[in-house]
Amino acid sequence: MPQKLSRLRASAEANELPLARLPARRPRFRPAKKKISLYLDADVVAWFKKDGPGYQTRINRVLWQKMKDGKTTS
Repeated sequence: MPQKLSRLRASAEANELPLARLPARRPRFRPAKKKISLYLDADVVAWFKKDGPGYQTRINRVLWQKMKDGKTTS
């Protein structure tokens, strides 16, 4: 039994990559999120939901783009 365990350990160590050879990961920027309650027209929500999961992200993306463009509606 101990021989089998030592062979498994040696095998696992041989398959591990040294830390220096691991690909560098670029840090991803994620802006802070704030949870709010927001009432939207049902047809607007249905339109965003028609493409499946991720509708809240799509809504946020549209609002962010409007903010970036400096466009507002009155």
